[in-house]
Amino acid sequence: MVISRSLLRITLLPAAVRKRAATRLGLRASPGNLRSLVRSLQDEDASVREASLESLVKLGPSSVPVLIRGVMADSSNTRATMAAALGRFGSISSSVVPTLEQLLRDQSSAVRATAADALALIGPSAASAVIGLVRVAQDNEVEPVAAAVKALGRIGAAARSSLPVIVSLLKHDDRSVRDAAVTAVGLLATASRSQTTGRSETAGRSEVKTSEHEFPAQLIQFLFDLDTGVREAAARACGELGPSARPALPALIQQSQDGTVGVRQAAVWALTAVGPADPRTLPVLIAMTQDKEWTIREIAVKGLGPFGPAAKNAVPRLNVMLNDEHTSVRRAAIEATARIGEPARHLADTLYARCFDKQEATREVAMAAFQQLASCLHEFVPTVIGELKSPDANRRLTAIAVLKQLGPVADEATPHLLECLYDQVMSVREAASSATGQPVPLGSRR
Repeated sequence: MVISRSLLRITLLPAAVRKRAATRLGLRASPGNLRSLVRSLQDEDASVREASLESLVKLGPSSVPVLIRGVMADSSNTRATMAAALGRFGSISSSVVPTLEQLLRDQSSAVRATAADALALIGPSAASAVIGLVRVAQDNEVEPVAAAVKALGRIGAAARSSLPVIVSLLKHDDRSVRDAAVTAVGLLATASRSQTTGRSETAGRSEVKTSEHEFPAQLIQFLFDLDTGVREAAARACGELGPSARPALPALIQQSQDGTVGVRQAAVWALTAVGPADPRTLPVLIAMTQDKEWTIREIAVKGLGPFGPAAKNAVPRLNVMLNDEHTSVRRAAIEATARIGEPARHLADTLYARCFDKQEATREVAMAAFQQLASCLHEFVPTVIGELKSPDANRRLTAIAVLKQLGPVADEATPHLLECLYDQVMSVREAASSATGQPVPLGSRR
């Protein structure tokens, strides 16, 4: 071990040698080993630093006192390094979080940011740091603000009180802060819903009611901000909040017509998340399937599925979307068609064409859609039977696959499938055998 400590100190040695030395020191928690590993957390090579940290984690709680002493160093770089390392010990030592809380007041913005990042790594167990993190979230420096917001989101339900502060940061000048705020809003909303669900299940209730009164009204104001970045962030935050953001639906509907692609996309996505299957959003989503941006068309089409048969007015647009130039839009249209069900039965021809799509994944989704729509496609069966006579073996194979997906609805196709057991192409005969459960006749095996 003495040799390993010596090797770790000699920076002229190859990094691979120092890394092996750091790994070996993790086998025994002696004071000398701990000091050497803590010192090597500042090694110039990232792999050595990581190996040292892993060894410290492996040595467990005995590493914590040495790291805590390190945060008292004069060098801000050293304090930041020790703070980052302490984030890995939050679940095994009760002294870690209070130490990191103290570092949230450090004069160095880099140290404050690193301490917040470490608390984010600890997550819900760092609940006692919420007040300190809220203070840092109102810092003048971008890095600690973004890190504090991230940590509040990771802490979850215990940081719910910080939502107003986080929402206010959606108007921050820096994109990284706005992005962190959007993510944090989503994490807090998810944690809150999970907590509510747990209480409801405990009380024996299956329905979870969303509290719209908790919706931060400031978001609606931000949706109409002059800054496109703020409008986009506000729309995304509404989507992250989900159904609790229903008060914002009228504003989101208005912003779905925004002239900026990012804002429009965020607003349309938010409509699908805030009001899934809400009658107010259906006409908007149908209209947005005509947007010039394919990503927005995809989001809008996906939003039609949850309406089920109620989206019957979307069928004409889906007929167009099934032939969209972008694969993901076509795939979304197939899935929406399957969910709408009976009102979409007239799209069978267009859907069948997608079984020959250039993308295999799209072909698979189309096949699955036929199985979902089987009960309402009886009238389409003769068309598929006709395809069994195609001179193109690939079309015959596809027809067999579709008839198999349709199941009992396609029983009238059985005699025709049995004829395919004698097809001149072996793969067609095998497909027919799979569809009918009958073996390929011996005389036709060539």
